[in-house]
Amino acid sequence: MLPRLFYLRNGHTMNLGHLDGDPVRIGGVGGCYSPSNFERLSKCLHGYANCHYTRDEIETLCRVSGHISGKGGTVIDVGHDV
Repeated sequence: MLPRLFYLRNGHTMNLGHLDGDPVRIGGVGGCYSPSNFERLSKCLHGYANCHYTRDEIETLCRVSGHISGKGGTVIDVGHDV
């Protein structure tokens, strides 16, 4: 890893320190959608299938964040009921 570069696992969050107050929480999911892999657990994906995101990664991110910003900055409010 490069200095000040952090690895962020799919479906997880990280708090970044902020000098003027509260930290900023970031999270994300990368990869592409695959109907054949979406319902599988992410830890069960191997090889090429590992480039797909899964339902468990999305649900984990939604539980801890409450909303997701999509492409172009669109915010999708998912609440905490996932």
